[in-house]
Amino acid sequence: MSVIEEAIRNKLLNDANVSALVGTRIYTNEIPQKPTYPVILYEQINSERDFTMQGPSGIVTTSIQIRAYDSNYSGVKDLTTKIRQVLNGLTETILGVNIFGIFLQNESDEYDEDLEINSTILDYSISHDEVL
Repeated sequence: MSVIEEAIRNKLLNDANVSALVGTRIYTNEIPQKPTYPVILYEQINSERDFTMQGPSGIVTTSIQIRAYDSNYSGVKDLTTKIRQVLNGLTETILGVNIFGIFLQNESDEYDEDLEINSTILDYSISHDEVL
């Protein structure tokens, strides 16, 4: 797991409104089988490093996808709202990562008929410093 992912997970876990809904059920890349809902799943999609004529600037733009899942639509929309309230426009240092801005790029809903689970997908662009 990259440091920026750890920082985002930490921010969500430490928000009282988000943790009231999901507790510690915030997972990377894969949800355990037969989870208790609601849950959050997140994964890094890509990272682009900025360069100047002198070399790396130390600034990275990372795309992270966050998925909120719940067994009912209103539950997933409530969780999605709380995630947006925590992350949108955030500028902060978390776990030693200087976050210059978090910006929601896209939001969409899905329904899995086989599992009967609602989800909302949030695509974020995060500008931060490189932590080596």
